[in-house]
Amino acid sequence: MTPRILFSIAAITAGLALAAPSLAAQGSAEGMNEAQISLIQSRLTSLGFSPGAERGAWNDATANALRSFQEFHGLEGSGAPDDLTLRMLGVASAVEMAAGG
Repeated sequence: MTPRILFSIAAITAGLALAAPSLAAQGSAEGMNEAQISLIQSRLTSLGFSPGAERGAWNDATANALRSFQEFHGLEGSGAPDDLTLRMLGVASAVEMAAGG
């Protein structure tokens, strides 16, 4: 390959890497408050899936722990706290209450 083609491939690859969302964005807890996230983190910890420090903030460690939980239970490992995952964690109603619902 010519240097120009190699440079183009490298530029495209770098651009894709920059455009890829972080794990936290892929496993987003958008719209959840600190109390809800803390409930999820606490439950993951009690089940042996470490979300890192339980601070009520969504981060890569929490998304990875949730992804591991999902995959362990045969779900798609999105790392996102969807309704089915919350029910399987046993926190769906508690999360709704923490939201004021």
